[in-house]
Amino acid sequence: MGNIYEEYLMEWEGIPLTLHLKRHFSSAIEQLYGYELVHVKVRAGERLPTTETGFRSLFLSMQRLTEAGGLVAFVQAWLDDSAQLTQWQEYLQTQQQLNLF
Repeated sequence: MGNIYEEYLMEWEGIPLTLHLKRHFSSAIEQLYGYELVHVKVRAGERLPTTETGFRSLFLSMQRLTEAGGLVAFVQAWLDDSAQLTQWQEYLQTQQQLNLF
């Protein structure tokens, strides 16, 4: 098992992202509940719809990633969906306005 993370690179709305995936995160979860738990880390150099800091970590089943079409497709859909939220839309509007002070 170890601490090996797979690394993926992608771009979302012109923002470069680094994704890390650790498969088989918990053998106990696999034994108790019968599914593979994975750990995903998303890093960007700026704010994203899913995080104000540019970093987000989450745990989910490998089945969910597979159904989404893989890690990159999952993160793409997650960011696209989150970008529709009012909070992100308001943030984008403030970034487009000129700051005079």
